Amino acid sequence: MASGDGAGSVQALRMRIARLAADGSTPAAASSMYVTDTLVKIDLKPEYVTADEVEEKNGSGNICLAYRPQDVLKDVALTLTVCSMDEELAELLGGGTVLTAAGNTVGHALPAIGQPAMPNGISIEFWTLAILNGAPATTNPYRWWALPRCFLKRSDASYDSKGHLPVFEGFANENSNWGNGPNNDWLLASNRVLQRQRTAVLPASAIGYQSVPVQV
Repeated sequence: MASGDGAGSVQALRMRIARLAADGSTPAAASSMYVTDTLVKIDLKPEYVTADEVEEKNGSGNICLAYRPQDVLKDVALTLTVCSMDEELAELLGGGTVLTAAGNTVGHALPAIGQPAMPNGISIEFWTLAILNGAPATTNPYRWWALPRCFLKRSDASYDSKGHLPVFEGFANENSNWGNGPNNDWLLASNRVLQRQRTAVLPASAIGYQSVPVQV
């Protein structure tokens, strides 16, 4: 995905998901952010609204100017294929309920029929290896991708020789209230559908639920 403007597929080294409030912000709360280093394949396909051609005529009724305005980005179609799924990650990505017994996670229930899987959406950040001039960069070797508001649902599962590979499908759009991300470490406040930048570090290696800190 050379420019970030066309369809592409990337693999994430680490991923961070955060719940969103109705206005798109990331409220400070426990267990509202999740970090995982499970291998994830992410397919991205920007979708545009195509503008109609405009024709203008002179006083004699002859067409003297014809042009078509630039297409406008609407959203980014999104598909996540997760290599190793756990119940908490399934709940954050696709909604539903984590099932527990004696304080232990024992399963996951999909959203009820007719109920929105993700009413307020989630934000997704993921880190990939930057390949520059055919080889990994020696400095700032990661690309940090930010999707500030996503709506996903569990799709039909695909399978391989080792069993289940859960797939989540949906779309991402802009979010002016996402700010600098759930952990205040995104360098550019984002109201764009998709952004990326180089970084020298990955997020904390602790896997699982985390708290969103008080926003700056």
